[in-house]
Amino acid sequence: MIINCKTAISSLIFFLLAFSALSNTTSQSDSLIYSIKDSSDVSKINILSSTINNCVFQQPNLALKYIDVYSKIPSVKNDSSRICYVYTSKGLCYEMKGDFSKALEYDFKALKLASSTNNDAQRFNILTNIGLVYFNQSHQYSKSIQYFKEALNISLKHNNNIDASGAYANIGLAYKLLNNIDSALYYHKLALTVLNYKPNSNKDIERRLALIYSNIGDDYRFLNILDSSLFYKQQSIVLLEKNNMSFELAEQYYSLGYTYKVMNKVDKAIILYKKSLNIAKRLELKSKQMKYAMELAELYSIKKNYKKAYELMYSHALLSDSINSEETRNKMAQLQAQYDVELNHRKIEKLELESEVQQFRLRAYLLTIGGIALLALSVIIFFIIKRRKDKQLSIQKDLVHKQERDIAKVKEEKAEVIQNELKTQLEYKNKELTTHALNMMQKTKLLQDLTIAINGFNKKASDEQRQEIIKIKREINKYLRTEKDWDLFKIYFEQVNEGFYEKLKSISPEISSHDLKLSALIKLNMNIKESAAVLNIAPNSVKSARYRLRKKLKISQETDLYEYFQSIN
Repeated sequence: MIINCKTAISSLIFFLLAFSALSNTTSQSDSLIYSIKDSSDVSKINILSSTINNCVFQQPNLALKYIDVYSKIPSVKNDSSRICYVYTSKGLCYEMKGDFSKALEYDFKALKLASSTNNDAQRFNILTNIGLVYFNQSHQYSKSIQYFKEALNISLKHNNNIDASGAYANIGLAYKLLNNIDSALYYHKLALTVLNYKPNSNKDIERRLALIYSNIGDDYRFLNILDSSLFYKQQSIVLLEKNNMSFELAEQYYSLGYTYKVMNKVDKAIILYKKSLNIAKRLELKSKQMKYAMELAELYSIKKNYKKAYELMYSHALLSDSINSEETRNKMAQLQAQYDVELNHRKIEKLELESEVQQFRLRAYLLTIGGIALLALSVIIFFIIKRRKDKQLSIQKDLVHKQERDIAKVKEEKAEVIQNELKTQLEYKNKELTTHALNMMQKTKLLQDLTIAINGFNKKASDEQRQEIIKIKREINKYLRTEKDWDLFKIYFEQVNEGFYEKLKSISPEISSHDLKLSALIKLNMNIKESAAVLNIAPNSVKSARYRLRKKLKISQETDLYEYFQSIN
């Protein structure tokens, strides 16, 4: 009977784990609060303030719970500075939750309290926080400038150059987003001036300076003064390389590369984008890797190195899948940890139960000495226990079968979801492919119509105008003969219909590139007239080409070409 109880408990583990995962955050906070309940006020304040600061940006709901406990400590209630900290922390929590009106409500409470006690250090931080709420979330840049300037006045009053430099930099960024680049540059240069940088300053100062250089470089780029932009961007990189600030370096290499891209210096931009991508790989910053890979792919496309562009796009897709897989692994690891804890509890219970079994057997043995009657009773008890065990085993088997059916159902549903996703992706790619072909058709039709119109005008034109018309017609014909659109069409088409061209070539080695183009258009279900427009030939020529294509591929006249090409792949 005891063994059967253990089996039943094991079958409930998965349900208990699911409940445990949902209540994990609550248990975490309750355990901390319980652990410090007998501590002194000073210890509580230190532990809770440290925990709040660690949670406020990642777990604002948990931070709010700790803030409520912190605010109820007796020595906090009578300390205006700590009450101000409570209001400021709540403001940050609500800002992280996206409730900006609530965030501003607590920030203004904190500002009122700090102003009443003339605490300029807290006033500076609170004014900066209010400015950042307007800046980052509400996009009210004019209001953010108002509060940044108030914070600036406090830092200037106390001759705090570092805080003043930060305030100037914030004001400059706000003006930049208001498209007032001249003012942005003015304030960023003030930030540079008041920082009063000296060689071999500490690492934090040099980091601030590098960011200011970067902002000034961005301002010059917006003003299209690209040489100055390059100078300040390079100065920023020198400082970051000196201090081995890899995370910031990745973004600055990318920013400098973007400036070179604007200047059409694609080769230099590629070198810098590669550096950014290598740092992101080394630091395992997968979202950054995706960003840099996409940008680098675009540059390789500009250089017409479509193979490298495709490889980078493929790595981008793998990274996207990897991020999703990593989230799944983290969730599984959390469940595994919870399961291990629960399993340890089960082992302890098992030992206790086994101890009770031993005691029971000992008592039963002693009782059997008393007589055959007691022995017979023991035999009866044994058969009862066996029957119950068989019943429990039967129940367990039913549960296992049910779980197997559930797992099979989940796998079937998952396979259906994957199939639907693949179908949707294929439809989207086909739509892109058809759209591109239609664009090619429209461009060709437009240029043909333009040629006809020019021919009409040519009859009435003077000799000098005819010379210009001949040049224009030559450019139009040059465009009509270009293969650039077809190269891009081929990339899209082979992504959707991998191996299509190779299959046709294996059927008929003598098939031409013109035949392959026509085959692709037929597979997209384009009629003769549409195919003629895309290929820039007459409809009768398309009919002749379709006839020759049938002969090369040995397709009978009764077979529909569209259905034939759909059967390939």
